[in-house]
Amino acid sequence: MTGPGDLPCKCIIERDKKNATFRLDVALAPCIVIRNTFMEKGKFLLAALRYRRGSHNEYIISADAADFSQGSSVYVGKLRVTVASVKNFQLLAAMDQNQPGGKGDEETVLLQFGKVADDTFTMDYRQPLSAFQAFAICLTCFGKEYSASRGRK
Repeated sequence: MTGPGDLPCKCIIERDKKNATFRLDVALAPCIVIRNTFMEKGKFLLAALRYRRGSHNEYIISADAADFSQGSSVYVGKLRVTVASVKNFQLLAAMDQNQPGGKGDEETVLLQFGKVADDTFTMDYRQPLSAFQAFAICLTCFGKEYSASRGRK
């Protein structure tokens, strides 16, 4: 299912460094951060478990935060990260003037990702991306720091 067309779907990603997991929630209210603590819980969408395989990281994405089994009915997919990205980014799509509803020189933000507190990030996405696709793109931002921390143990 793709995101909404006109307005972005606002989501929150919470990272649990100890368990190498991530939780994606739809934000039910505007984000409020007080003293590096995220104050509003949203509606659960997806979860991811990160693990190291050789020289890269892999993520198992599930519709159940407690079940990451690939044979499970809640298993959504797997993502492989070989090169880390930079945090706080926007994915833009230039509108085609020749298409119905095209806006010429304006750009549409398809995905926006940014850090709002320790281990809490915002993720806003819209069509043609689905929640799964947007979540997978954002998870790639965490690959390098995880590799570096694992190598130091």
